[in-house]
Amino acid sequence: MTAGYANMSFSRESISAEQVRRFLVRLRYPHSLVEPMPPPYADVRVTTPSGRIAVETTEVHWGVGPKGGSPTRRREEEAIRAGAVAGFWTQPDPIPGIVQAIRSKCGKTYRLDGDDSALWLLLLGASSAAPASTFVFTPFLDLGRLTAEADEQLVRSAFSRCYLFCELTERGPAIYGWDREASWQQIA
Repeated sequence: MTAGYANMSFSRESISAEQVRRFLVRLRYPHSLVEPMPPPYADVRVTTPSGRIAVETTEVHWGVGPKGGSPTRRREEEAIRAGAVAGFWTQPDPIPGIVQAIRSKCGKTYRLDGDDSALWLLLLGASSAAPASTFVFTPFLDLGRLTAEADEQLVRSAFSRCYLFCELTERGPAIYGWDREASWQQIA
């Protein structure tokens, strides 16, 4: 570990805010403020020139156990805390993990302030916070299949948009998006 960073601890909310900030920069979406929010609000509030957006975030994990949680993520976090270099195998089919992440958020209720003009869902795949357990092999990301398996759930939800931000991929960062007028497509 780098000196000075071994004992640093960041809150889940501040990590979510930083992930949203990096997503917005990659998307080239103008914003002036990204702030973490406590429950029952969405994780992050973004101030843009046209208003505020509430953003709920979640990481995409493959291999989520029957009681929730990813055993791979748990092992990955243990290795990071121990300062150990560890290898992990990954799931080549990202669709089940993405659909599970969408399902886990679509049934929840989020409190919005009167200033919030939209509610977005940001899925974090291939995240720098957990590269092994959130890995998305983008050549195997079938957007037609993702639309078929997740569109109905998203349409019934309060989310006006859903994005999948894959920060660490074999080809560099990638963003995929869904909204009520269009099926899943690659944006960046």
